[in-house]
Amino acid sequence: MASDHMNVAALGRPFTLGMLYDARSDTLVPASLKASFLGGLIAVGGSAEYLNDEKKFKNQSRVTCQYKATTNFKELLIDQVTLDAEQMEVIEKTWPHM
Repeated sequence: MASDHMNVAALGRPFTLGMLYDARSDTLVPASLKASFLGGLIAVGGSAEYLNDEKKFKNQSRVTCQYKATTNFKELLIDQVTLDAEQMEVIEKTWPHM
């Protein structure tokens, strides 16, 4: 084998259903290694244990989801806003904590 690494472009990666990806080395797992997993030639454990899991029911399926959430919070304080006298009077009457 000429090289044990497979270079894959950052965008437009050629993923298809059933392909395995190694995030540690940022490479796709070769089909021969995948066949060794599924054929039982290589024992797997830990987080790769799911490779040995088999369906127990006909209508059973498994989905893996990874997500990243970003939140943004902005606050507008009443003392940052310029108010006229009428608006300030209404606020003082309705907001006892002011």
